[in-house]
Amino acid sequence: APARMVELVDTTDLNSVDPNGSCGFKSRSGYDGPCNAELQGFFVSLEFSHESPLGWVCLPHLKPSIMRCFSVLLPALVMLLLTGCETTSPVVEYPEVERAWESGLFEMMQGSFDSKAQAAEDSAYYAISLHMYPIWPERGQFLYVEQALAAMQDKPYRQRVYELRTMGEGVVESHVYKIPADSLWVGKWSTPEAFEALALSDLEHLEGCEVRLTQVGEGHFSGSTGDQTCPSVLYGASYAQSQVEVKPDRVESWDRGFDAEGNHIWGAEKGGYIFLRQTKN
Repeated sequence: APARMVELVDTTDLNSVDPNGSCGFKSRSGYDGPCNAELQGFFVSLEFSHESPLGWVCLPHLKPSIMRCFSVLLPALVMLLLTGCETTSPVVEYPEVERAWESGLFEMMQGSFDSKAQAAEDSAYYAISLHMYPIWPERGQFLYVEQALAAMQDKPYRQRVYELRTMGEGVVESHVYKIPADSLWVGKWSTPEAFEALALSDLEHLEGCEVRLTQVGEGHFSGSTGDQTCPSVLYGASYAQSQVEVKPDRVESWDRGFDAEGNHIWGAEKGGYIFLRQTKN
């Protein structure tokens, strides 16, 4: 009998999910097929059917009611990585800005983190790894960000570049960029100099999805995206919102989607993910 493999995909990479058919995305292999999905947190789980002697490959803490997705026949041992929908947002080049005030935040955001402790205490959360390392030191304050299941770090579900910009004393915006052909950059957080081959103009700026962070105490920044500035049509949503807390020992992130009336459509209800620092800053 066909076995099933389960993969997590960042919901911000999916433009829409139509319960009656199209998922609104295309896999790296070129497959563009039907899908039915439910959401948990900022993940969508996809189950692919293939002939394999490996048997079931399951995620810890995955509840049967969380996802119901499509299946297609695939070659043995193949796990598809999915990229987001095509976007038309232009890349915007920004003028030089004063960077003195975000230096503490920039340093706190650097390193390797994970949510293993949270997952061990609460089965509603996955054990996720988070790597954030500085790139392009001569161009400003940029971080390459990679997230994956802790047990599948060679198959990240989210890869981004963050740019920190000071908007005033103690106020910083973290702008988000999508990387083309991101599979080529998997694991490059360990060799950040590799990004010298990539230009800012190669990236897609996710306009309206920047997180505005304010220093609320010593070594503590807190903030969110705008109320309705980050578009998302995923599962009938109108916009997405992220809430973020950054402290020396952790990064907390809570992503959710809402409809035009402000009703909660997708995302965790209990609270955000808590990523504890695993490396010295």
